[in-house]
Amino acid sequence: MFKYLFQIFISLVCTIFSAQLFAQSPLPRVHLVTHSSVEDREFIYELKCMLEKVFTVEIVLYDTHNLDISSAYRANRTQYYASELLNILSRTKATGELPDDGYIFYIIEPDMYDNSYNYLFGLMNFKTDINVISMARLRHQDDGHTTDRMFRLIAKNIAKFNGHRPSGKCFMGFSNSLGELDSRAVRLCEPDLGALQSMGLVRLEIKPNTVMKGCLLIS
Repeated sequence: MFKYLFQIFISLVCTIFSAQLFAQSPLPRVHLVTHSSVEDREFIYELKCMLEKVFTVEIVLYDTHNLDISSAYRANRTQYYASELLNILSRTKATGELPDDGYIFYIIEPDMYDNSYNYLFGLMNFKTDINVISMARLRHQDDGHTTDRMFRLIAKNIAKFNGHRPSGKCFMGFSNSLGELDSRAVRLCEPDLGALQSMGLVRLEIKPNTVMKGCLLIS
């Protein structure tokens, strides 16, 4: 009996210590920045709410950002070169025109590609903590559907920016097509859920059967 109570005591002490340690080292902010090419941005508000229901990080929205990205355009493909877009954003961040206290998800409207990819939903740079995302193929006539698509991508990449290696289950995996992206359940599965909660990145009330739908959590 004493041994059992002692184990409980140690567990509580470790939990409190971990919570204090986490409180001293808050997770970085997540900045959602929409480029001026994105005209209809109604989906972004529900996306913010959706992310905040799941993650413990602060989600920050920005008004339309004017940035010249024309040097990344490739006329022979009528697409933008994603690597060059990241270079432009890295230089812009270095000049202080983009926030430097967290992860940046920079959203543009035009289609983009990169090297062996004919098109991309998004491309990340782990050195600069920037993820550029194209709305060209993610846009849907239903804003809720658009939000779900964006959530799958951004939620997975928030985890990756924080050092998590996705298992590929639910939305924690790479999608080769829009159909594959849409087929991914908008919920967290194990082992990703437990790992992200132990990191303090995902809220403890999220359960394996919890479906994310806008600002609602459906169990």
